[in-house]
Amino acid sequence: MRYWAPACISSRNTGRNLRARRRPRRFEIRRRERLEWAEEKGHTDIPLCGTKLARRAKYYRILLDIETQHDFFAPGGSCYRAAASDCADNIYRLFRWARVNRVPVISTVLRLKRLEPGGLADVPYCIEGTEGEQKLLRTVMPSRVNLGLRNITDLPVNIFQRHQQAIFEKRHTDIFLHAAAERLISEIGSATFVICGAGVARGIVEAAIGLRNRGFGVILATDAVLDLGDPREDMAYRRMQAKGVVFAPTHKIIQPVPRTCSTLPRWLKEAIKARAS
Repeated sequence: MRYWAPACISSRNTGRNLRARRRPRRFEIRRRERLEWAEEKGHTDIPLCGTKLARRAKYYRILLDIETQHDFFAPGGSCYRAAASDCADNIYRLFRWARVNRVPVISTVLRLKRLEPGGLADVPYCIEGTEGEQKLLRTVMPSRVNLGLRNITDLPVNIFQRHQQAIFEKRHTDIFLHAAAERLISEIGSATFVICGAGVARGIVEAAIGLRNRGFGVILATDAVLDLGDPREDMAYRRMQAKGVVFAPTHKIIQPVPRTCSTLPRWLKEAIKARAS
Protein backbone atom coordinates (compact mmCIF):
# COMPACT_ATOMS: atom_id res chain seq x y z
CA MET A 1 0.00 0.00 0.00
CA ARG A 2 1.44 3.37 -1.00
CA TYR A 3 1.03 6.48 1.08
CA TRP A 4 1.08 10.00 -0.22
CA ALA A 5 4.02 12.11 0.90
CA PRO A 6 4.85 15.75 0.20
CA ALA A 7 7.74 16.55 -2.09
CA CYS A 8 9.91 17.82 0.77
CA ILE A 9 10.18 14.31 2.26
CA SER A 10 10.12 12.27 -0.92
CA SER A 11 12.68 9.52 -1.49
CA ARG A 12 14.76 11.90 -3.56
CA ASN A 13 15.02 14.61 -0.87
CA THR A 14 14.83 12.60 2.36
CA GLY A 15 18.55 11.95 2.75
CA ARG A 16 19.53 15.46 1.88
CA ASN A 17 17.00 17.00 4.26
CA LEU A 18 18.04 14.72 7.10
CA ARG A 19 21.69 15.60 6.57
CA ALA A 20 20.84 19.29 6.58
CA ARG A 21 18.78 18.79 9.71
CA ARG A 22 21.58 16.96 11.51
CA ARG A 23 24.40 19.33 10.58
CA PRO A 24 23.74 22.13 13.13
CA ARG A 25 23.46 19.66 16.00
CA ARG A 26 26.70 17.93 15.03
CA PHE A 27 28.56 21.24 14.82
CA GLU A 28 27.09 22.34 18.14
CA ILE A 29 28.29 19.14 19.80
CA ARG A 30 31.81 19.65 18.43
CA ARG A 31 31.81 23.25 19.65
CA ARG A 32 30.64 22.17 23.11
CA GLU A 33 33.31 19.47 23.28
CA ARG A 34 36.04 21.98 22.39
CA LEU A 35 34.82 24.43 25.02
CA GLU A 36 34.75 21.66 27.63
CA TRP A 37 38.27 20.63 26.59
CA ALA A 38 39.46 24.22 27.04
CA GLU A 39 37.95 24.38 30.52
CA GLU A 40 39.58 21.09 31.52
CA LYS A 41 42.97 22.29 30.26
CA GLY A 42 42.61 25.62 32.06
CA HIS A 43 42.35 27.69 28.86
CA THR A 44 39.22 29.61 29.85
CA ASP A 45 41.10 32.93 29.93
CA ILE A 46 43.85 32.24 27.38
CA PRO A 47 43.50 33.22 23.71
CA LEU A 48 43.91 30.19 21.48
CA CYS A 49 45.18 32.28 18.59
CA GLY A 50 44.79 30.72 15.19
CA THR A 51 42.33 28.04 16.33
CA LYS A 52 38.64 27.58 15.64
CA LEU A 53 37.98 27.76 19.37
CA ALA A 54 39.24 31.35 19.54
CA ARG A 55 36.94 32.39 16.70
CA ARG A 56 33.85 30.75 18.19
CA ALA A 57 34.29 31.69 21.84
CA LYS A 58 33.03 35.08 23.01
CA TYR A 59 36.08 36.91 24.37
CA TYR A 60 39.28 35.47 25.77
CA ARG A 61 41.29 38.66 26.06
CA ILE A 62 40.43 42.34 25.86
CA LEU A 63 43.01 45.06 25.40
CA LEU A 64 42.61 48.02 27.76
CA ASP A 65 44.81 51.03 27.02
CA ILE A 66 44.92 53.88 29.52
CA GLU A 67 45.74 57.40 28.31
CA THR A 68 47.89 56.62 25.27
CA GLN A 69 48.07 60.30 24.36
CA HIS A 70 50.62 62.71 22.88
CA ASP A 71 51.52 64.47 26.12
CA PHE A 72 52.81 61.17 27.53
CA PHE A 73 54.29 59.33 24.53
CA ALA A 74 55.07 61.85 21.78
CA PRO A 75 58.37 63.81 21.77
CA GLY A 76 57.68 67.33 22.89
CA GLY A 77 54.78 66.32 25.16
CA SER A 78 54.51 67.97 28.55
CA CYS A 79 54.99 64.64 30.40
CA TYR A 80 57.32 62.95 27.90
CA ARG A 81 60.05 60.80 29.45
CA ALA A 82 63.05 58.96 28.05
CA ALA A 83 61.37 55.55 28.46
CA ALA A 84 58.25 56.62 26.57
CA SER A 85 59.66 55.71 23.14
CA ASP A 86 60.27 52.03 23.96
CA CYS A 87 56.98 51.87 25.81
CA ALA A 88 55.12 53.27 22.79
CA ASP A 89 56.73 50.65 20.51
CA ASN A 90 55.42 47.87 22.75
CA ILE A 91 51.96 49.47 22.81
CA TYR A 92 52.00 49.49 19.00
CA ARG A 93 52.87 45.79 19.05
CA LEU A 94 49.88 45.10 21.30
CA PHE A 95 47.57 47.00 18.98
CA ARG A 96 48.95 45.16 15.97
CA TRP A 97 48.29 41.87 17.77
CA ALA A 98 44.75 43.02 18.62
CA ARG A 99 44.10 44.05 15.02
CA VAL A 100 45.28 40.74 13.56
CA ASN A 101 43.49 38.52 16.11
CA ARG A 102 40.35 40.69 16.32
CA VAL A 103 40.79 41.33 20.04
CA PRO A 104 38.29 43.90 21.41
CA VAL A 105 39.86 47.15 22.62
CA ILE A 106 38.67 49.53 25.33
CA SER A 107 40.49 52.87 25.32
CA THR A 108 40.37 55.81 27.69
CA VAL A 109 41.28 59.40 26.82
CA LEU A 110 41.95 61.94 29.57
CA ARG A 111 40.68 65.44 28.77
CA LEU A 112 41.14 68.14 31.39
CA LYS A 113 40.00 71.74 31.48
CA ARG A 114 42.49 74.56 31.72
CA LEU A 115 43.87 75.14 35.22
CA GLU A 116 42.30 71.86 36.33
CA PRO A 117 44.67 69.66 38.40
CA GLY A 118 44.96 66.19 36.97
CA GLY A 119 47.03 64.39 39.59
CA LEU A 120 49.47 62.65 37.24
CA ALA A 121 52.04 65.44 36.97
CA ASP A 122 52.79 68.92 38.26
CA VAL A 123 52.77 70.47 34.77
CA PRO A 124 49.59 70.97 32.70
CA TYR A 125 48.81 68.02 30.44
CA CYS A 126 45.99 66.66 28.24
CA ILE A 127 44.28 70.05 28.12
CA GLU A 128 41.09 69.90 26.13
CA GLY A 129 41.49 71.32 22.64
CA THR A 130 45.29 71.02 22.51
CA GLU A 131 47.45 68.67 20.48
CA GLY A 132 48.74 66.98 23.63
CA GLU A 133 45.37 65.48 24.47
CA GLN A 134 45.10 63.74 21.09
CA LYS A 135 45.32 59.96 21.04
CA LEU A 136 48.28 58.29 19.33
CA LEU A 137 47.40 57.65 15.72
CA ARG A 138 48.54 54.00 15.76
CA THR A 139 46.32 53.25 18.76
CA VAL A 140 43.13 54.08 16.86
CA MET A 141 41.35 51.16 15.19
CA PRO A 142 39.60 51.53 11.82
CA SER A 143 36.36 50.21 13.34
CA ARG A 144 35.73 52.28 16.48
CA VAL A 145 33.10 54.21 18.38
CA ASN A 146 33.75 57.24 20.60
CA LEU A 147 31.31 57.42 23.50
CA GLY A 148 32.54 60.81 24.63
CA LEU A 149 32.41 62.52 28.02
CA ARG A 150 28.72 61.99 28.76
CA ASN A 151 28.50 60.16 32.09
CA ILE A 152 25.42 58.12 31.23
CA THR A 153 24.77 54.40 31.05
CA ASP A 154 23.40 54.35 27.49
CA LEU A 155 25.39 52.08 25.17
CA PRO A 156 25.00 51.01 21.54
CA VAL A 157 23.55 47.55 21.03
CA ASN A 158 26.13 44.79 20.47
CA ILE A 159 28.97 47.27 20.58
CA PHE A 160 31.79 44.77 19.99
CA GLN A 161 29.93 43.04 17.17
CA ARG A 162 29.73 46.32 15.27
CA HIS A 163 33.04 47.91 16.35
CA GLN A 164 36.39 46.61 17.51
CA GLN A 165 37.32 49.61 19.69
CA ALA A 166 35.31 51.60 22.24
CA ILE A 167 36.82 54.95 23.30
CA PHE A 168 35.77 56.69 26.52
CA GLU A 169 36.68 60.30 27.32
CA LYS A 170 36.96 61.16 31.00
CA ARG A 171 37.89 63.91 33.41
CA HIS A 172 39.24 61.59 36.10
CA THR A 173 41.86 58.86 35.91
CA ASP A 174 39.56 56.12 37.26
CA ILE A 175 37.79 54.37 34.39
CA PHE A 176 35.02 53.12 36.67
CA LEU A 177 33.86 56.69 37.38
CA HIS A 178 32.59 56.70 33.78
CA ALA A 179 29.10 55.16 33.95
CA ALA A 180 29.08 53.87 30.37
CA ALA A 181 32.52 52.25 30.73
CA GLU A 182 31.52 50.56 33.96
CA ARG A 183 28.35 49.20 32.38
CA LEU A 184 30.22 47.89 29.34
CA ILE A 185 32.79 46.10 31.50
CA SER A 186 30.14 44.67 33.84
CA GLU A 187 28.22 43.19 30.88
CA ILE A 188 31.28 41.34 29.54
CA GLY A 189 31.47 37.67 30.46
CA SER A 190 34.58 35.89 31.67
CA ALA A 191 37.63 37.49 30.06
CA THR A 192 41.19 38.55 30.78
CA PHE A 193 42.16 42.19 30.34
CA VAL A 194 45.59 43.17 29.02
CA ILE A 195 46.46 46.63 30.35
CA CYS A 196 48.89 49.13 28.82
CA GLY A 197 49.24 52.90 28.90
CA ALA A 198 50.42 55.71 31.17
CA GLY A 199 50.03 56.48 34.86
CA VAL A 200 50.84 53.37 36.91
CA ALA A 201 50.10 55.06 40.24
CA ARG A 202 46.67 56.35 39.17
CA GLY A 203 44.71 55.14 36.16
CA ILE A 204 46.42 51.78 35.64
CA VAL A 205 46.30 50.59 39.24
CA GLU A 206 42.70 51.81 39.59
CA ALA A 207 41.66 49.88 36.48
CA ALA A 208 43.58 46.72 37.46
CA ILE A 209 42.21 46.55 41.01
CA GLY A 210 38.71 47.42 39.84
CA LEU A 211 38.78 44.59 37.30
CA ARG A 212 40.10 42.11 39.85
CA ASN A 213 37.35 43.10 42.30
CA ARG A 214 34.82 42.32 39.57
CA GLY A 215 36.28 38.85 38.97
CA PHE A 216 38.22 39.46 35.74
CA GLY A 217 41.69 38.22 34.99
CA VAL A 218 44.24 41.00 34.53
CA ILE A 219 47.61 40.92 32.75
CA LEU A 220 49.83 43.98 33.04
CA ALA A 221 52.18 44.46 30.08
CA THR A 222 55.18 45.53 32.14
CA ASP A 223 57.12 47.00 29.21
CA ALA A 224 54.04 48.77 27.78
CA VAL A 225 53.18 50.92 30.83
CA LEU A 226 54.79 54.29 31.47
CA ASP A 227 55.90 55.42 34.92
CA LEU A 228 55.49 59.16 35.41
CA GLY A 229 57.77 59.49 38.43
CA ASP A 230 55.06 59.27 41.06
CA PRO A 231 56.43 58.14 44.47
CA ARG A 232 53.41 55.88 44.91
CA GLU A 233 54.31 53.66 41.96
CA ASP A 234 56.05 51.01 44.09
CA MET A 235 52.98 50.73 46.28
CA ALA A 236 50.80 50.49 43.16
CA TYR A 237 52.79 47.49 41.91
CA ARG A 238 52.50 45.84 45.33
CA ARG A 239 48.75 46.39 45.43
CA MET A 240 48.31 44.88 41.98
CA GLN A 241 50.48 41.90 42.89
CA ALA A 242 48.47 41.34 46.08
CA LYS A 243 45.24 41.37 44.03
CA GLY A 244 46.52 38.67 41.68
CA VAL A 245 47.48 40.76 38.65
CA VAL A 246 49.85 38.87 36.34
CA PHE A 247 52.95 40.76 35.20
CA ALA A 248 54.22 39.75 31.75
CA PRO A 249 56.26 41.35 28.95
CA THR A 250 54.66 42.11 25.62
CA HIS A 251 56.29 39.28 23.67
CA LYS A 252 54.85 36.75 26.13
CA ILE A 253 51.35 38.16 25.69
CA ILE A 254 51.20 38.33 21.91
CA GLN A 255 52.79 34.97 21.16
CA PRO A 256 50.25 32.41 19.86
CA VAL A 257 49.33 29.52 22.11
CA PRO A 258 50.37 26.20 20.52
CA ARG A 259 47.60 23.80 19.68
CA THR A 260 47.52 20.54 21.57
CA CYS A 261 45.92 17.27 20.56
CA SER A 262 44.53 14.76 23.03
CA THR A 263 45.12 11.80 20.66
CA LEU A 264 47.81 11.22 18.08
CA PRO A 265 46.89 11.24 14.38
CA ARG A 266 46.47 7.87 12.66
CA TRP A 267 49.46 8.33 10.38
CA LEU A 268 51.68 9.08 13.38
CA LYS A 269 50.45 5.99 15.24
CA GLU A 270 51.19 3.81 12.19
CA ALA A 271 54.67 5.32 11.88
CA ILE A 272 55.41 4.61 15.55
CA LYS A 273 54.20 1.01 15.22
CA ALA A 274 56.26 0.49 12.06
CA ARG A 275 59.38 1.81 13.75
CA ALA A 276 58.80 -0.34 16.84
CA SER A 277 58.38 -3.49 14.75
